[in-house]
Amino acid sequence: MLPDTAYYFHPFSVGEWRLARDEITQFLDLPPIVSVTQF
Repeated sequence: MLPDTAYYFHPFSVGEWRLARDEITQFLDLPPIVSVTQF
């Protein structure tokens, strides 16, 4: 659903990306498994 979101967060560290990913997942109200498999 968000295949190229990682490009926007590329400058972030892994920890920061995971936090941002979790915030995006919560904002879009997606199941956690979706974000895990895609990212």
